Amino acid sequence: MAKHRLHHSLGRRYVIRHLYFWAKKHFSDQKTCPHQKVTDAMLVALLLSRLVFKHPFPSIWWNILKEDRPGLPSYTQAYTR
Repeated sequence: MAKHRLHHSLGRRYVIRHLYFWAKKHFSDQKTCPHQKVTDAMLVALLLSRLVFKHPFPSIWWNILKEDRPGLPSYTQAYTR
């Protein structure tokens, strides 16, 4: 039987939430510094969501995500981290 795979027709919020719950098991869900805007688990979930939706350009995908979530760090900060 095939594994459950997130389908691209699902909403962005659902996919990110699903990936976030998965990432919480494997990555830290606490902010290590008070100035961090997102946790490591959420950062991984946001970056993996680009692969689910098959978006070819990471910086453009990050700008699309920033439209919905104004508290996200810049793409350069997220990529460096």
